Amino acid sequence: MNSDTEKITDIIKNISKTEIRTLTQIQELNSEALDDIFKEFEGYPRNSENKMEILEELKEYQLIPYSNLYKGDHVAYCKTKQFWNIKLEKGKVVGQNKHGYYSVRMSPEKVVYVLPEYIFRKLSEEEKFKIKLIETVFTL
Repeated sequence: MNSDTEKITDIIKNISKTEIRTLTQIQELNSEALDDIFKEFEGYPRNSENKMEILEELKEYQLIPYSNLYKGDHVAYCKTKQFWNIKLEKGKVVGQNKHGYYSVRMSPEKVVYVLPEYIFRKLSEEEKFKIKLIETVFTL
């Protein structure tokens, strides 16, 4: 076997059952989460447009449980404090406090502590490759 074939074989062996999702499945889960976030606030004019923009921005993110969140992960969550104008916030996890809230660096000078109902993690290049590989295998 050549080195490329060995790399692909190794990646396939290391794919766990929880990782076996297509981009379509990931986007469906993201959409369902957004439906739940926005359901009480869809009557506000800005939110229907915001929801579509957020869904587009989340194309490279996946909904994850907190147990799969680690320091250094790039994350996004919906800020609902201004419920009439819900926005997507993005940052990088830098830690966790004693109350279980995650420290997320939003900019060089701004760190916030969050524990939203839904959190999305940006897909790594390796995860994107695995997804494309799985989709290719299933379409053969």
